[in-house]
Amino acid sequence: MQTITEDYIKTITIPYIVTAGHGYIKISYYDLKGFNIKLNEFSNYSFYNSNNSCVYLEEDCDANKLVKLLKSKQIKVNFQEIRKDNFYPRDNKNFYYLNEVKEQQQ
Repeated sequence: MQTITEDYIKTITIPYIVTAGHGYIKISYYDLKGFNIKLNEFSNYSFYNSNNSCVYLEEDCDANKLVKLLKSKQIKVNFQEIRKDNFYPRDNKNFYYLNEVKEQQQ
């Protein structure tokens, strides 16, 4: 039997925020830019926080998409689970749906 191993050039740890009814992974907008990943690659179920310049990717589809995009760049993702039962991005004035955020061209 042959064992297949995957070679990664880097490993990163991303916070996984678990709420009372949902979950988000949190990553810096600047990290996404550094990985050459644009916000328009994700759905409008995810959010951008203007206070900390972080993107909160919805767990059901966008989180998996990020992991796949990073894997294609040979980056392995680990998660650090954080419980925040009262975390509601859509109800916070500093959070914006991704389609409301205009990215600057480099």
